[in-house]
Order: sequence, then structure tokens, then C-alpha cells
Amino acid sequence: MDKYFYHAIAYRDGKYWVINFPDHDELFTQAKGFKELELMSKDLISLVHEIPEENIELAITLYFDDDFMDEDLLQFIEDMKTFHKGPVRSVLDRVKSLYFRDEAERVAEVDK
Repeated sequence: MDKYFYHAIAYRDGKYWVINFPDHDELFTQAKGFKELELMSKDLISLVHEIPEENIELAITLYFDDDFMDEDLLQFIEDMKTFHKGPVRSVLDRVKSLYFRDEAERVAEVDK
């Protein structure tokens, strides 16, 4: 089974997430919530490029403002932790802990 790798960039615009693909200018979509980012991205790629969704590997880069961390994302992090163990769970905990620091501490931590 061949795997096809795509990189998506997502950012919040009002109530929706805008998703685009830097290597494929013709591709863009939106999602209502954080949990739909992967679903909507893979659905679009599958439809346009005629690739089965199970053959799509996706990396999503998120851009968000400092005031972004809302209950939806906090709940998403907790939900994902129930499905993942080990390194992925550690990354989710790290994302959550970085958010709750002030901006100067986050920048210093990420730059290490």
C-alpha cells in the first residue's frame, strides 16, 4: 500500500479553522472545530487526488493566538491522551503545560 504525505497549515478565522496546503495551492478547506482538522483535510485530499484516506499521511501545522486555548482544545488534548500512550501522550502534556505559562516562558522553553 502506497502512502502519500501531505502538509497542511491551519489557523483559526472566526468560528472556523482555515486549512491550506503549501505544496498544493489548489487545495483548501475549512473545519468547524479542532477535532475536524484531520477529517476535513483527508476528505479533501481523497476527493481531489483520488487517494484512499487510509493511504494519506498528514502533518498539520497549527497557527493560533495566545488567547486561543479554549475549552474545545483542552478537551481535545484530554481525549487524545486516552487514545495514545508513551511519546504522543508526553507531547500532549507538554503542549498543555506550555500554554499555561506566560509568553516569555513559552518562547524560552521552545527555543531550548
